[in-house]
Amino acid sequence: MLEETLCQIEVDLDGRCTTVRREECNLGNLITNAMLEATHADVALLNSGTLRSDTIHPAGLLTMHDLLQILPMQDPVLVVEVTGQHLYEGLENAVRNYPALDGRFPQVSGMQFGFDPQGSPGNRVVMETIKVQGQNLDKDKKYLVAMKEYLTKGKDGYTMFLDCRHMFDIESAQTLSTILINHFESGKIIHGLKTCRSGHRMSLIKASSSPSVSAMEQTPRGKTAVVMTVPGVEGRIFHVTQDSQSEARS
Repeated sequence: MLEETLCQIEVDLDGRCTTVRREECNLGNLITNAMLEATHADVALLNSGTLRSDTIHPAGLLTMHDLLQILPMQDPVLVVEVTGQHLYEGLENAVRNYPALDGRFPQVSGMQFGFDPQGSPGNRVVMETIKVQGQNLDKDKKYLVAMKEYLTKGKDGYTMFLDCRHMFDIESAQTLSTILINHFESGKIIHGLKTCRSGHRMSLIKASSSPSVSAMEQTPRGKTAVVMTVPGVEGRIFHVTQDSQSEARS
């Protein structure tokens, strides 16, 4: 069971605490992309303290053992309706303790933002840099955000989400590890390695038709693994200096 192959990864996955708790990383992008595909939310927001392996996972076969190292806890994922103001406040909370190795630091999908590391806590995120699905953040607009139940309870300082509306109840939620397993399994279904026995075939088709599923490879045990193209570091989270802000205004 622990040695079961989930997929083949083309590049090293960086799960080191010094990376995931300070900057965007490819492991965080992979997981938040899966969250977004599974929930059809506008944004996926993950606190980096979720990622526990504290190592670089080398390119090659990714097993269930690797997944349990990365995601040892059974964390339900909910979709929450938030305003743009809530989302802005969440991002400020996410970077308030930077550069400390704080578990509240985010990994995101469906959005990008910049922050000034030299700014005062609570005033670091540059509003003009926040984009959701390619559009400027509107503080009055409502957005659907996929996040762990843990954050909806105000943990890691995310108290701005405490009273936000849940789009479904906890009994209907998938765990984060299940979402990632399904992300890998969807490629096997589309490539004919497995038969879809659920009512979610169209969602699986949408997920596995994305650029993340690129090819098939034979494993050492003669089985076939889906080759996943891991997203790189894409500029979802970036630093904005005071000088660059001044230049943008001039």
